[in-house]
Amino acid sequence: MSAETELDRAAVLANAMRVKRVRAPLQVGELEFWQRDRRSPDPIARLSRDHDTLAREAVDPAEIAAGLEAAGLNDRIAREQFHEESVFRIAELVYERVPRKVVDPLAIDYDPWRQPFWNHLARGLLYALPTLPYVVAIGFTRVTPAGIWLLLITCVLSTAFTQGLAHIVHVFLGYGVRRAAVRVLRVALVGVIVLGGLVATWIALSTSAGVLVTVIAHAVMVYVVAATVLMVFKRERLLLVALAPAILLSLAVLLAPGHLLGYPMVVGGVLLLSVVAVVGVAAWVLADEHRPRGASWMPLAQPEWSGAALHAAYGAVAAALMIFAVVDVLSFDNPLSASSVIGVGMLPLVVSLGFAEANVYGFRSECSSALAASYTRQEFGPLARRVMRRRLGAYVATLVVLTGIVVVPSMLMAESDPVTLMRHLAYAELGVALLGAMLLVSCGMAKEATILLGIGLVVDMLIRVPLTSSLELLTAGHVIVFAGLIVLVWWVAFRDLASPLRHR
Repeated sequence: MSAETELDRAAVLANAMRVKRVRAPLQVGELEFWQRDRRSPDPIARLSRDHDTLAREAVDPAEIAAGLEAAGLNDRIAREQFHEESVFRIAELVYERVPRKVVDPLAIDYDPWRQPFWNHLARGLLYALPTLPYVVAIGFTRVTPAGIWLLLITCVLSTAFTQGLAHIVHVFLGYGVRRAAVRVLRVALVGVIVLGGLVATWIALSTSAGVLVTVIAHAVMVYVVAATVLMVFKRERLLLVALAPAILLSLAVLLAPGHLLGYPMVVGGVLLLSVVAVVGVAAWVLADEHRPRGASWMPLAQPEWSGAALHAAYGAVAAALMIFAVVDVLSFDNPLSASSVIGVGMLPLVVSLGFAEANVYGFRSECSSALAASYTRQEFGPLARRVMRRRLGAYVATLVVLTGIVVVPSMLMAESDPVTLMRHLAYAELGVALLGAMLLVSCGMAKEATILLGIGLVVDMLIRVPLTSSLELLTAGHVIVFAGLIVLVWWVAFRDLASPLRHR
């Protein structure tokens, strides 16, 4: 069977044509006519044919300009060969002349942002559940201001360290150097255990923080790094199993304190063994992940190290914002307790983190579909803003429900006061601002997110100076600052995330 007949057969099967066309052989004059190139000889047209895929699939002229510059076209060549003032002007001409390639959103084979909701809910539980053994452990210690400051600093440092660490690990995983990622995590885990233990010993001996509080701070740091190992490699179920004894015991202590508070050594031992179990599971996962062959290290460039430092700064600023209520307690010499250490009103925000992650993934997934369905930047922008409004509304509704579960019972029992209610409102506002920052980080705008949250942190710290005379006024100041932070973060999000170039 000849090639021509086979092609015709394929066309018929594809329903492209129903009858095979038969024509007489071409004469010499016709051959000469058909051999001449009927396409436009215009330089812009030739350029569009040379970069056909880029011209048909670009979402706006900026993407075409970037591709042409990467191919070596600059403004001087644009003026000399194409008689146009710049590469961007040529990109606009190409964009206007070449029709867009229509892509069916249903034809997308793989969407990395489309994850089951239960995965996000499980991760949210893993963010919230460790607070139970943390509160129980603090309840067995004599809390001092120095001890609380140690725990606060540990919280900020551990968040910053794991954010930077996770960035480096994901860079290695993205390059396919899995053994290098395992090596970094192993060094980090061993370093936190050994060096962190030495630092904790020095703090316990040289400060008034207290031995038990120092042990708890060190255990928190070790646990956070070990949990990062398990979550990076998608082993959340193993982490939940390792935490289960500590969580069940903590619930028993909180629900029936009269029976178990008399056995602090037993409870403390179980909590400590739970941390050891998490570390053991993390070590086993690292050993299992190290089996594939490949390079054990790859030098990182300066932008990659800068990215890790930037994500670490983002984690530190976000954690510093979340401890504002604890700093208030220390500033006004209120009675110190376990609830003071975790922050009054922080629980709804911590529980909602899984829902926030689900909305971030949902936003990226829906925007991927919007990219495929849009032909121009003007078409994509309204679609992206509509998705943002819907995701923002869903998260706000979640925060309202979770906050209501905590606040309404205390209001019915007349146990709430204006300061407590304003703290809950401030934490809810902070959650909304953090969701916007998470969207920015997800779209490659970690620098902008860090700067915006840093502005909010600096302003929130500055208002403490004139408002130290009244806890009510200071809490109201937090509410105002976080409301302004919401406006600032989401204004940037609605302005910049409507561009298709942010979703590559």
